Amino acid sequence: MTNLLCQIGIHKWSKQKSYNIFSSNVIDFKKYCLRCKKVKKWTKIKTRRLDN
Repeated sequence: MTNLLCQIGIHKWSKQKSYNIFSSNVIDFKKYCLRCKKVKKWTKIKTRRLDN
């Protein structure tokens, strides 16, 4: 049953984890399906806060 749900695209994702290893300007995110272990990874650019 669980593999069937993942095959049709209904995954049970873990909490997203962030990594800041390669550069100070980007953050790498990662999460995985708890049932089939499929991994999603993406990168976002850090934004600066400008305090007055």
